Amino acid sequence: MKLKFNVLGLVVIVMSLLVAGQAKADTVTTDATTNQPLSGYVFTADRDWRWYENGQLYTGFRNYFGANYYFINGVRQTNTWATEWGKTYYLGADGRSVEGHLVTINGITYDFGNDQTFYLRGKVSGYLKDGSAANGGYRWYDNGQLYTGFKFYMGTYYWFVDGVRQNAGWRSAWGMTYYTDANGRAVQGMQTIAGKQYYFGDNNTYYLRDNPVNTRQNKIKATANGYIYDGSALNGGYRWYDNGQLYTGFKHYMGTYYWFVDGVRQNAGWRHAWGYTYYTDNQGRAVQGWQTINGIRYYFGDNGTFFMRYYLK
Repeated sequence: MKLKFNVLGLVVIVMSLLVAGQAKADTVTTDATTNQPLSGYVFTADRDWRWYENGQLYTGFRNYFGANYYFINGVRQTNTWATEWGKTYYLGADGRSVEGHLVTINGITYDFGNDQTFYLRGKVSGYLKDGSAANGGYRWYDNGQLYTGFKFYMGTYYWFVDGVRQNAGWRSAWGMTYYTDANGRAVQGMQTIAGKQYYFGDNNTYYLRDNPVNTRQNKIKATANGYIYDGSALNGGYRWYDNGQLYTGFKHYMGTYYWFVDGVRQNAGWRHAWGYTYYTDNQGRAVQGWQTINGIRYYFGDNGTFFMRYYLK
């Protein structure tokens, strides 16, 4: 009987504690003046603000002075994410739900719409106007971050650095070398850059070739050297390139020496090089031996050196 009494006593004590705990959980805070349950954003006796609903601390969203705030146990949340109604939201430093198509949070840019619904659409991507200083305020975003690299846009490829479209310059990507023009577009075909000729292919791959490729039945090299067909107006479209640059001076070609100016073979005329004087004939070839030029006899040697030794009036 004594054991039974003790067990019953224990049960009574436990039940009392549970009832007391439930009563505490169900405590309703009332207005001291009206004795009605508190509701709304209330400045408490603890000198702090809390949101109440029917006398109880509230958890969830509430609209207050035209903005949406999120509360946990009555406390307004700031700088944090919140999930409600199957959607995701973000509360800024002032506690209000953020909105807008370009909202940057911890270095990532998101889209929260602009229709007063405030929920997260996702991370932004594409060429978007964000008010930046360059290129009319547009920058390229990829999965919420400013992008560096090539992107295909409006029918061609552009190069971006931290989202900003770059204009003329060399680019490296995927182990290849490219060039973008003054409008930022990747070039292809034969291009003259800083006086040098380069070939970037013609099949929409855009990368710089460093091996010979066939163009109009002629071999052109990216770092062009030699007498190459480039479609220029003189001498059947041929010009002399040296390490990709149009050449000025003598070059040995087909068994003799020719004089070039900006790659163009010159014909009859006097030439000066290496401290000597030379003459090229109507075919552009350096002459040697005895030559009559404008009625005067000149001697240019006969040992393959071509420079003028003396003349006879």
